Formats: sequence, structure tokens, C-alpha cells
Amino acid sequence: MFVWVALCDINEKNGALQVLPKSHLWGNFQRSLNVKWPFEKFTQLLKDEMKPIYLNKGDIILFDSALIHSSLPNLSDKPRIAFNTAILPKNHQQVHYYKDKDTPKGKVEQYYITQEFYRNHNIMEKPKSPFYMKEMQDWIFPMISKKDLKHLIKLSKTDNV
Repeated sequence: MFVWVALCDINEKNGALQVLPKSHLWGNFQRSLNVKWPFEKFTQLLKDEMKPIYLNKGDIILFDSALIHSSLPNLSDKPRIAFNTAILPKNHQQVHYYKDKDTPKGKVEQYYITQEFYRNHNIMEKPKSPFYMKEMQDWIFPMISKKDLKHLIKLSKTDNV
């Protein structure tokens, strides 16, 4: 779960968090800055369906990390400040996904990491430490068609998802 805490009032002018309701149910779990986002070429279509969330200073929102989300631009003359972190089960094994030209087609590299990884490594580079175990996983959500994406959006607007 992601935790997003508003450290100031968040409104339509200063960069509200926006979400695509029920998109966490679509199966986009291998998320990483290093793995091409399957919805990248449909960013505008997704933005048109997203809902802004306005918060008061101190409000907290919790959401599944697979939920499609972003922030609107800050059009005010003041910084919009928020804090973001994650909550994991006590014995949960954190993973980091990576894919580059050397990763076999249809696969994604999954590394088992610790918090130290985020403090001491460049997350945009392939993990190199021998302390991180690597597995090859099937890439479960390669590219999607516009037709299929529109179908997912339509289903998300019903109680069938």
C-alpha cells in the first residue's frame, strides 16, 4: 500500500493527486521505472478518466501501488508539499523489477531487495550487489491495445470488476 500525506491543503490549483478508480485490479504489478509501462502510449486517454483527490493538510490516503495515479500540475505560486511512503506486511520480501536490452524477450528480472537498496543504489541501474537474488519472471502485462484498454476502463465503471 502507498501512503500519501498532504502537508498542505491540496486543491484544483496546486497539483492534486489523481487516480483511475479500480485500475489496481488490472494486473499491472511489475511496476518499476525500469520496466516499460504498458499504458504509456495511452497517457492522455487515462488522464481523461482520472479523478482528482482534494485533501486538507494532514489528510492521508492509502492506495494499492498498482492503482494508476499521478499528480496534476501545480499552477499556484506556492509549493505543494506531500509525503509518500509504503506500508508492507512485517515479513514481506521487497522486490525490484528491471528490464533492459539484455533481458530475454517476454521476461522481466525480479530482484529481492532490502531498504538498503533504496539508500545506496541507483534504482535506474541494474542491481549489482551479490546480496540481491535475481529471478526471471514472465512479463505478465506486456503492451495492451487501445481497444482492450477502453474495455478495462468501461469495466472499471461498473460493479463487475
